Amino acid sequence: MISGSAVANVSTTGVLTIPLMKKAGYTPEEAGAVESVASTGGQIMPPIMGAGAFIMAEMIGIPYMDIATAAILPAVAYFGAVFILVHLLAKKKQMSTTNDALKYQGSPILPRVYRLVPIILLVIMIFAGMSMPRAAIYCTALSIILCMLSKDTRMSARQLMETLIEGVRQAANVAIPTAACGIMIGIVVRSGVAVKVAKLIGTSGNNSLLLALVVAAVGCLMLGMALPTVAAYLIANTLFCSAIQGLGIEALVANMFIFYFGVVAQITPPVCLASFTAAGIANASAWKTGWKAFFFAITAFIAPFMFVYRPSILLIGTVTEILISCAMTACATFFLAAGVAGYMGKNLSAAERVLFFAAALMFIMPGSMFDLIGIAMGVVLVAWCLIFSRRQNTAAV
Repeated sequence: MISGSAVANVSTTGVLTIPLMKKAGYTPEEAGAVESVASTGGQIMPPIMGAGAFIMAEMIGIPYMDIATAAILPAVAYFGAVFILVHLLAKKKQMSTTNDALKYQGSPILPRVYRLVPIILLVIMIFAGMSMPRAAIYCTALSIILCMLSKDTRMSARQLMETLIEGVRQAANVAIPTAACGIMIGIVVRSGVAVKVAKLIGTSGNNSLLLALVVAAVGCLMLGMALPTVAAYLIANTLFCSAIQGLGIEALVANMFIFYFGVVAQITPPVCLASFTAAGIANASAWKTGWKAFFFAITAFIAPFMFVYRPSILLIGTVTEILISCAMTACATFFLAAGVAGYMGKNLSAAERVLFFAAALMFIMPGSMFDLIGIAMGVVLVAWCLIFSRRQNTAAV
């Protein structure tokens, strides 16, 4: 979550996490997939999301904090699924927790915690309602001051200038695609393509809302594969958002739907830059890493459909509705992770994995009946797996 770019996150943190995961016992492809999935999640996790989220606030005309607040539960579900998946994979591989290669060896962390103050202050300023440019300027100045306190981080005048120039370059990486998208959006609108796409989605929606959402999701994924997240979101907003809203979906929900699919395109084969970057660090097969990341991030593909049918997942609705949505999201996340990992006290058969997926998919459908079916299927499956596992262990003893 250190930046709004999945590739930048992989490049920065992957050099540390991927070798550690390989030492722990994960395959190179698994290590690369986990890193790329986690790094991609930085764009959807509040309070500092990807640049697309700030643009979304401008497009809808609501405060950024409303966007960040609405994104909390889906983002927690996304990272929760990754955490459960990694844990189940570790149990499946019977990894040891006493591996000396995983023990931290280095200087104490607490004396360096003060370096996090600018990030904390930035979050506080955003919650307090301060404008983004002003908050960024204050925290940038504070970061420069704090880095001068330690000889390990102290910069010379030349290094400081190079750092500031790099910041301008990073801003240009957002500004230039955004400006280019303005031209592309104008072409799409004036040529009538946007109207035709809206009619296609509207026609599909008359027969099935799910079908219309699938059409929009595929379109967003295709845009996200070829463009940065910001550019993909802007074009998808023009092509799909108004059509989805025409089906009775709220503006925030519709925008969040296309934003999510623009983000997860970074780990969707055949063009998955975050996964390819992680594979390079892990010395793994780029193609295998891409597909593993795709399956590991399956929660991100299901969550948008869930909050279309359940807006309360975006904290829209009564307290009771929000609490129920939290519980259902937790159940769906757990069952999905078990199905992807293929482990629940024992190695799951193909049929058991399919049943876990089916139980999770029940929570997408509207209506309490589907929730009850999903809970019943999941509970029975978990109980069956744990009981069968205990019997196997007892017999082995």
